[in-house]
Amino acid sequence: MSKKKNINSPTTLGQSMVDSIKIINELNVDELIALNKLIVSRVKEIRREECVEKAQQFKIGDFVSFEDNAKRREGIVLGINQKTIKVFSTEELSWKVPPAFLEKIRKPSSSLEKFAQGIFPKIFS
Repeated sequence: MSKKKNINSPTTLGQSMVDSIKIINELNVDELIALNKLIVSRVKEIRREECVEKAQQFKIGDFVSFEDNAKRREGIVLGINQKTIKVFSTEELSWKVPPAFLEKIRKPSSSLEKFAQGIFPKIFS
């Protein structure tokens, strides 16, 4: 029989977490619901900040790649929005991709560069 881990032990969690758990255990349902809303709001705020930070790594015209259904796709950044980056792929499809799923292509293949020159001749000539 395996020994259960006590998640409330000070060795597993920091003391402030142990103190927080003690306080949470004393809350009524309405207080727990209010606390839950506050926590969800804070998590959303952190994720929004992370998304903005990641999006700032890209600029229009960057060569990028991403995975879609286990297939690697390549394209060019056309636009940057709050939550997604618009990518025009070599299959001539437009994608809205969260910045966390994009990777910059440092040295684009000759086919990707040729694709870019065909789509944006003035920019990539």
